Amino acid sequence: MLLEVDDLHVHYFTKRGVVRAVEGVSFNLDEAEILGIVGESGSGKSTLGLAIMNLVPSPGRIVSGSIRLNGKEITRMSEKELRRIRGKEVAMVFQDPMTSLDPLMRIGDQIVETILAHEDMTKEEAKRRAMELLEEVGISRDRFNDYPHQLSGGMRQRVMIAMAVSLNPKLIIADEPTTALDVIVQDQIMDLFTELRDEHGVAIILISHDLALELEVSDRIGVMYAGWLMELSKAEDLMKRPLNPYARELLKAIPNVELEDQKLISIPGSPPDLHSPPPGCRFHPRCPDAKPVCSREEPPTKVVDGRLVKCWLYG
Repeated sequence: MLLEVDDLHVHYFTKRGVVRAVEGVSFNLDEAEILGIVGESGSGKSTLGLAIMNLVPSPGRIVSGSIRLNGKEITRMSEKELRRIRGKEVAMVFQDPMTSLDPLMRIGDQIVETILAHEDMTKEEAKRRAMELLEEVGISRDRFNDYPHQLSGGMRQRVMIAMAVSLNPKLIIADEPTTALDVIVQDQIMDLFTELRDEHGVAIILISHDLALELEVSDRIGVMYAGWLMELSKAEDLMKRPLNPYARELLKAIPNVELEDQKLISIPGSPPDLHSPPPGCRFHPRCPDAKPVCSREEPPTKVVDGRLVKCWLYG
């Protein structure tokens, strides 16, 4: 088992009160597996990704739970220990490459700097490696001396992916990697992640609000809502028969491009304010299957047909 997350709780301590961004999330990840994490904005997806890197920004912090990478407990590591594994064992691709890349440095130099910070090699060796990485992600080595503003959004994202794989990590966390990209470039970036998994055996956690995109490339999908993991299933099983009502409603909201006349479906209402989430199930005010118990008590997480589901329908 590459990654084990057990009963993870991440809170933000604000002036308005405590925001319970991630509550009781547990899952495992195997080597060379692509795990999609999907949900509406504010569901806790990005916070979960940052927590795995132990990069939750202030005023947030990991309150309790366990995150083990290759058997090593991330939550108890010192900053010095974390610097050794970030990039080397686990890397992150952030959703906005323009703000993640240094606008005053050439893209090739940024990759070289990443390699030299962790690897014992000469600058020339690191430069050759950086050029190979650029070509691997579909960018000509002739663009080595370009600055970020000289590249398109898709190419900047490819540079971020090249930096992420430069140290051969076992796990890459990609947080909304296709945001603001057109559909053709989105498809290319997803193909690139699949190639990296197939050729290098790297595991990928793919965080996105786009369920249709995740269904295409993920082995399993975790559906998050208001800080909870509502369902964790194989992608094929989720597409054929979602167990949790929230997962079902998300699937119904995916437009079908093959239909000429179709009514676009949305989930009524909005996600709750996590300063004061509703009692019971956090989805019950919007759930078409809500029962009286749903408004009173938090639903249990059950294993149903080998899938995790948090819902009173299975309680």
